[in-house]
Amino acid sequence: MKKYLIITIFLATFLQAFTIDEAQSALENEEYKKAYYIFKAIVENSEDETGEANYELARMYDYGCAIRQNISEAVKYYEKAAKLGNIEAKRNLGSIYHLGEEEITSIKPSGDMFDLCTNRISEDEDVKPNKTKVKQDYKKAVKYLKEAVKQGDEESKRLLEIICDSKQELCK
Repeated sequence: MKKYLIITIFLATFLQAFTIDEAQSALENEEYKKAYYIFKAIVENSEDETGEANYELARMYDYGCAIRQNISEAVKYYEKAAKLGNIEAKRNLGSIYHLGEEEITSIKPSGDMFDLCTNRISEDEDVKPNKTKVKQDYKKAVKYLKEAVKQGDEESKRLLEIICDSKQELCK
């Protein structure tokens, strides 16, 4: 019992030693697997006060970087980041709900750092695909985009205008 307590304390100390800067550095160095584990540790230890770790973890799931693409998991972490005030998370949620998962997974991203992403974690460590797909939901898209626009996000404003041109009743 004492052995497990020591191991638990060691792991908790080890995991808390990670910082956002270390994770960002790992991303810049294309060490995606390392970045994933650091962001995950920060989130699991409730040390993400700004939503940045949740946002980056969501992007990794969104693009399938270090782990398999999983839009449901991405939405989960984007929503946590959005609650912490992250503008980019709100914009990305608006985009996801604007398009829906079927459309998103049919698009091959290009020109993004995640095009280069390799070095995936093993299948047994990965979150299994969710059988429930994120459906297109203009109401949620408008909600998140309006929040981002209130924070001054110009990209969200443009996307919101596109939605409002075709779905005027949602934008009143």
